[in-house]
Amino acid sequence: MIEPHLTQLGEAAVSPQIFAWNADAETNLPYIKNYNVWGQVVSLGYDHTYGVHRRTVQYAAVYLYVPSSSMYRCPMKVMTTGHLVWMTERAGGSDVQNTETWATYAPLPQGSKTSDVLAEGDYLISGFKFFSSATDANVAFLLAKTDSGKLSTFIAPLRKTSIGADGKPEQLSNGVRIHRLKNKLSTKELPTAELELRGMRAHLVGELDQGIQTIAPLLKTTCIQTLLGTLSTWRRAISTTKNFAKSRTTVGEPLWLIPMHLRLLADMER
Repeated sequence: MIEPHLTQLGEAAVSPQIFAWNADAETNLPYIKNYNVWGQVVSLGYDHTYGVHRRTVQYAAVYLYVPSSSMYRCPMKVMTTGHLVWMTERAGGSDVQNTETWATYAPLPQGSKTSDVLAEGDYLISGFKFFSSATDANVAFLLAKTDSGKLSTFIAPLRKTSIGADGKPEQLSNGVRIHRLKNKLSTKELPTAELELRGMRAHLVGELDQGIQTIAPLLKTTCIQTLLGTLSTWRRAISTTKNFAKSRTTVGEPLWLIPMHLRLLADMER
């Protein structure tokens, strides 16, 4: 039964420890440091323990925990085993056809070197991704134009392994450079970066020039979880407001007994 697990998660989401971590995330803002492996977290949506209900279980967990997550759930909406999606650019936000990132077919002459998670591909990608979270993921899905001028979907490791001067393997960036972290108005606890891609080795995913159709399925889960996260945060805000109203006294009477305030709460519940 999933109910005991969801009850435990719901209680943990409003625990003093989680709130302390929230405060820490908002006080100690992100900064750029050397790359670290993001980890091997696998989403409930890909765990076959719950069979055909695995997405329902995942969405229930998302609904309970998002308001306490300090926004790190944002990149995890599309990440399963440490991958992320790069689509937003300076000239191509919602209109991805304006993407300025290009992919050139340039296969390695003697086979590809390997990274920890994926061999280097036959395409060289150069461009600028304007908005990226979870830049310490293992691999990235991204859109780029080929010689036809049309978009294709690619997958690339963020790091590659090379043999150093001492004969030992060392990890290098796969053509990815962090320009800066975004100075956002809010959600600063979640680092969002501008990335320059220069000679990034990548693999073609799906059919050539069918990039939007190929990458679209990755966005369906994101849309659903965005909706659930919004509803969850709204519900948390209403609960906090109600709790505050029970302890607040104004103009000589409890706030929760004032008709105007009750009308406001009722409107929020609609």
